[in-house]
Amino acid sequence: MEINELINKGIAFYSYTENIDFTTATGKLHFNILSAFAEFEREIIRQRTLEGLERAKQQGKKLGRPKGSKDSSPRSKSGYHLRSIRMKNQPNNRPVKTAVNE
Repeated sequence: MEINELINKGIAFYSYTENIDFTTATGKLHFNILSAFAEFEREIIRQRTLEGLERAKQQGKKLGRPKGSKDSSPRSKSGYHLRSIRMKNQPNNRPVKTAVNE
Protein backbone atom coordinates (compact mmCIF):
# COMPACT_ATOMS: atom_id res chain seq x y z
CA MET A 1 0.00 0.00 0.00
CA GLU A 2 1.30 3.41 -0.89
CA ILE A 3 1.29 6.42 1.39
CA ASN A 4 -1.06 8.23 -1.01
CA GLU A 5 -3.68 5.51 -0.55
CA LEU A 6 -3.56 6.05 3.21
CA ILE A 7 -3.79 9.83 2.84
CA ASN A 8 -6.72 9.54 0.38
CA LYS A 9 -8.55 7.43 2.97
CA GLY A 10 -8.00 10.16 5.57
CA ILE A 11 -5.35 8.23 7.49
CA ALA A 12 -2.44 10.32 8.75
CA PHE A 13 0.76 8.74 10.07
CA TYR A 14 3.03 10.52 12.52
CA SER A 15 6.17 8.93 13.90
CA TYR A 16 6.87 10.54 17.25
CA THR A 17 10.08 8.57 17.74
CA GLU A 18 11.69 9.83 14.52
CA ASN A 19 9.71 13.10 14.54
CA ILE A 20 8.34 12.56 11.02
CA ASP A 21 4.95 13.63 9.70
CA PHE A 22 4.22 11.45 6.68
CA THR A 23 1.50 13.82 5.46
CA THR A 24 4.01 16.57 4.57
CA ALA A 25 6.25 16.65 1.51
CA THR A 26 9.35 16.01 3.62
CA GLY A 27 7.67 13.09 5.37
CA LYS A 28 6.60 11.57 2.04
CA LEU A 29 10.16 11.89 0.74
CA HIS A 30 11.52 10.22 3.86
CA PHE A 31 8.93 7.44 3.58
CA ASN A 32 9.81 6.82 -0.09
CA ILE A 33 13.54 6.66 0.69
CA LEU A 34 12.91 4.18 3.51
CA SER A 35 10.66 2.13 1.20
CA ALA A 36 13.30 2.06 -1.52
CA PHE A 37 15.96 0.83 0.90
CA ALA A 38 13.61 -1.83 2.29
CA GLU A 39 12.77 -3.07 -1.22
CA PHE A 40 16.46 -3.08 -2.16
CA GLU A 41 17.37 -5.07 0.94
CA ARG A 42 14.55 -7.56 0.32
CA GLU A 43 15.70 -8.13 -3.27
CA ILE A 44 19.34 -8.57 -2.21
CA ILE A 45 18.31 -11.20 0.35
CA ARG A 46 16.16 -12.97 -2.26
CA GLN A 47 18.99 -12.91 -4.81
CA ARG A 48 21.55 -14.27 -2.33
CA THR A 49 19.15 -17.01 -1.20
CA LEU A 50 18.55 -18.15 -4.79
CA GLU A 51 22.28 -18.09 -5.53
CA GLY A 52 23.00 -20.13 -2.40
CA LEU A 53 20.36 -22.72 -3.33
CA GLU A 54 21.75 -22.98 -6.86
CA ARG A 55 25.30 -23.39 -5.53
CA ALA A 56 24.16 -26.10 -3.12
CA LYS A 57 22.39 -27.96 -5.96
CA GLN A 58 25.54 -27.78 -8.09
CA GLN A 59 27.57 -29.23 -5.21
CA GLY A 60 25.11 -32.13 -5.00
CA LYS A 61 23.77 -31.26 -1.56
CA LYS A 62 20.36 -32.51 -0.61
CA LEU A 63 18.03 -29.59 0.05
CA GLY A 64 15.15 -29.41 2.50
CA ARG A 65 14.38 -30.76 5.92
CA PRO A 66 15.62 -34.31 6.56
CA LYS A 67 12.93 -36.93 7.07
CA GLY A 68 12.49 -37.99 10.67
CA SER A 69 10.59 -40.59 12.64
CA LYS A 70 7.40 -38.50 12.55
CA ASP A 71 7.38 -38.63 8.76
CA SER A 72 7.09 -42.42 8.54
CA SER A 73 3.54 -42.68 9.93
CA PRO A 74 0.58 -40.91 8.33
CA ARG A 75 -0.67 -37.85 10.18
CA SER A 76 -4.23 -37.28 11.26
CA LYS A 77 -6.12 -34.77 9.15
CA SER A 78 -8.41 -33.72 11.99
CA GLY A 79 -5.85 -31.59 13.82
CA TYR A 80 -5.15 -32.05 17.50
CA HIS A 81 -5.97 -35.49 18.91
CA LEU A 82 -8.67 -34.70 21.47
CA ARG A 83 -9.73 -38.32 21.68
CA SER A 84 -6.30 -39.42 22.92
CA ILE A 85 -6.31 -36.60 25.48
CA ARG A 86 -9.74 -37.64 26.67
CA MET A 87 -8.61 -41.26 27.10
CA LYS A 88 -5.50 -40.24 29.06
CA ASN A 89 -6.93 -37.44 31.20
CA GLN A 90 -10.55 -38.37 31.78
CA PRO A 91 -10.67 -41.20 34.32
CA ASN A 92 -13.82 -39.81 36.05
CA ASN A 93 -15.73 -38.79 32.88
CA ARG A 94 -14.76 -35.15 33.31
CA PRO A 95 -15.48 -32.83 30.37
CA VAL A 96 -12.79 -32.70 27.66
CA LYS A 97 -12.36 -28.95 28.10
CA THR A 98 -11.41 -29.39 31.76
CA ALA A 99 -9.02 -32.22 30.94
CA VAL A 100 -7.29 -30.18 28.20
CA ASN A 101 -6.92 -27.06 30.34
CA GLU A 102 -5.26 -28.85 33.26
